[in-house]
Amino acid sequence: MMDSDVALLIAACASIVIAITVIPGCCGGRRPEKKQKKKRNSLKPKEQSGKSTSLSMQSASMSVNEVAPQVLSPVADLSDFTEKEQSTQQMSESSGGSDLILEPGKLKWSSGGGLQRVTLSNPTNERRAVKAKCSDNSLYRVNPVFAFIEPGQCINVDIVRDTGNPKVDKMVFVYAKATAEDIQPKSVFKPGASKPSLILPLIATTS
Repeated sequence: MMDSDVALLIAACASIVIAITVIPGCCGGRRPEKKQKKKRNSLKPKEQSGKSTSLSMQSASMSVNEVAPQVLSPVADLSDFTEKEQSTQQMSESSGGSDLILEPGKLKWSSGGGLQRVTLSNPTNERRAVKAKCSDNSLYRVNPVFAFIEPGQCINVDIVRDTGNPKVDKMVFVYAKATAEDIQPKSVFKPGASKPSLILPLIATTS
């Protein structure tokens, strides 16, 4: 019995020694390294979404400001009217000649308005019908609007400007041949028919 116990004890010690020497060798003499855990993003999901949203809004606003064109207030171009301050007879001659004579060739007002008069003369041997048109009927009144001018005769036309802002307008006198049988001058002007005309600049200034 003593010999068997000693043998078992020796075998147990040998297995312990083998375990001590073999196991560290399998691991390369080192302890297995622990895998490093990935660091979590310090920003919370809500904070990240908030920052990304603000950045996208800023970039969108910058792009809109860069692309959006500047809107400018329209400025009235009065050069077309001021060029027509030349002789009214010359303007009519350039469009085919004038049978009537308009005097004076332009009218000037202050911003307070008032009454002025022009004369239309018919130097021809034929009767003429005349129709007056204005670029601003709310500011100007004219009398007469329709009229006949007998051969070699003239008529006076009264033009009244009400108080208003200074600007440039125009009065257009359209005329046509008329016969002795024509009773109303308005009936001579048929819709769509092209008629010659005289242009009278109406100029209002602050002075």
